[in-house]
Amino acid sequence: MKKIPVLLDCDTGFDDAFAIAMAIASDRLEVKGVTTVAGNYTLPDVLLNTKRTLSITDPSVPYAVGAAQPLLRPLYTHGHPTHMMEELGDPDIAPDPRGAVEFMADILRESDEPITLIPLGPLTNIAVLLAAHPELKEKIKEMVIMGGSVYSGNTTPSAEFNIYVDPEAAHMVFKSGVPIVMCGLEVCEDARVNPDHAHRLIELGNPTAVAYGNELLRGFTVGESIIFDAVPVAYILHPEIVKTERYYVEVDITGGLSAGCTVTDTRAFHHDDAPAPNTTVAMSMDREKFGELLVELFANY
Repeated sequence: MKKIPVLLDCDTGFDDAFAIAMAIASDRLEVKGVTTVAGNYTLPDVLLNTKRTLSITDPSVPYAVGAAQPLLRPLYTHGHPTHMMEELGDPDIAPDPRGAVEFMADILRESDEPITLIPLGPLTNIAVLLAAHPELKEKIKEMVIMGGSVYSGNTTPSAEFNIYVDPEAAHMVFKSGVPIVMCGLEVCEDARVNPDHAHRLIELGNPTAVAYGNELLRGFTVGESIIFDAVPVAYILHPEIVKTERYYVEVDITGGLSAGCTVTDTRAFHHDDAPAPNTTVAMSMDREKFGELLVELFANY
């Protein structure tokens, strides 16, 4: 089976690290590169986490440094410590000398086939890429985004974190015309793992699975954990385990309590002048199959 070429754009934290590892482990994906963007953490911490992740998965995968702040707003972060595989120190893996946008642009331009983008953080890099190189839109097969929500937010009552951090960038991306799959809070509720999954990773015995299993165990606070950013990778590999709907989605940039809301038109009845659906929205996922996929992929290391 021919591999699917992908580029991951990450604000690397706990769940991004799982997404990167799962994509690299799959024999169905060709990871062309990773780019970084500030979001979960400030850019220096994101870079450190990215280097640690690649050092224990595949140091030959190139990465490039992206935006340190949103397009127009001050950076808003989770503010939590990194707590990511600190035993790995600061690996000596140099970034590509090109910035994230030109790095992605060159890979898209040189590819013989369209590439799937997997944005897992604020959409700053992606918005700049589309604005600076509109001619490359046709080289993007689709963007499978972790971000947004249909019904309510997790950072404000109406906004999910990744979209809230840079709503102007998200607005541009959703208006771009490039095919989008939105993996938001609804489907991510099904990306739950528990200590059994962690112990199964450790029992695999390979150094990568052991490190990630221990990382999971450190992260449990209520008996389970949600690996948000792994959902787009699971969707690309096994779309049949994800229930989707076609909806029109637009990002609110007007400010106030609704800033960053992914306003989703779920009405069954549409007026003739209603906008056509522009987004495939992931609504739910087979939780058991997601957990099995996680373990299956780490067995490849």
